[in-house]
Amino acid sequence: MKLYVDANIYLDLFLNRKGKYTDFAQEANTIFRRAKSCEFEIIISDVVAVEVTKRVSVDSIKELRSFLGIKVHSVRKASMDELCARSFHTHRADALHIVLAERYADCIITRNIGDFKESTIPVFLPESF
Repeated sequence: MKLYVDANIYLDLFLNRKGKYTDFAQEANTIFRRAKSCEFEIIISDVVAVEVTKRVSVDSIKELRSFLGIKVHSVRKASMDELCARSFHTHRADALHIVLAERYADCIITRNIGDFKESTIPVFLPESF
């Protein structure tokens, strides 16, 4: 199984974010540890990488990739993805995430389920997966 992990999950981990009742960083860490133990593979797009590096160093992402090893696969958006994303009634970046996730993954892991209402693949909170 391949998971498209949204940028907010990476930020939960790297920024050690906590919610009122949930330790978001711990939930993100659990997803990545499960990938490391071969339960599934992680898909990271260039769109996610750009969003994450606005708040976190590139070195942090490299460390996570190194930790996950071959369990992570990088994908890049193509010009056709931009065209497909225009058909969605959501923000451009969210639409791109949907297009890429639907092409490369079996489901999406995010904190913002509402951003992915138009997805044709399942969308989960990290703690629900």
